[in-house]
Amino acid sequence: MTARTNLPEYNVWESMLTRCRNPRHHTYPAYGGKGITVCERWFSFDNFYEDMGPRPPGYWIERRDSKGNYEPGNCRWANDQQQSRNRSSNLIFTVNGITDCLAALCEIFTSPVPYKTVHARVKKGWPIESALKNPAKHLP
Repeated sequence: MTARTNLPEYNVWESMLTRCRNPRHHTYPAYGGKGITVCERWFSFDNFYEDMGPRPPGYWIERRDSKGNYEPGNCRWANDQQQSRNRSSNLIFTVNGITDCLAALCEIFTSPVPYKTVHARVKKGWPIESALKNPAKHLP
């Protein structure tokens, strides 16, 4: 068992179980306290590793649906940028049939406007399509 506990995936697995199952853990309120669970199959590290595979350097476990549970169909290895774009606090919009967070839409549509400006504009009530475009004189 010692060899497994040295694996980075083991630490991720152990942390996942703790935040979902230990009410005394400081992150429990944001996970187990909100009803987020770990599927029974993943109570075994071997099953978790079989489903997730090795963790690429710089990647961490992420739930695709941040309100969903830790289970094979909802989890992946994700880097910091992917994780930051999957937070429940992100602003999500649909532009030309593409639904994504505001930061991703700024990149996808190569907005000439800095992200912070686009963010401020939509917070003021601008339509997303106008906020992504340049002239600063658009009315909401």
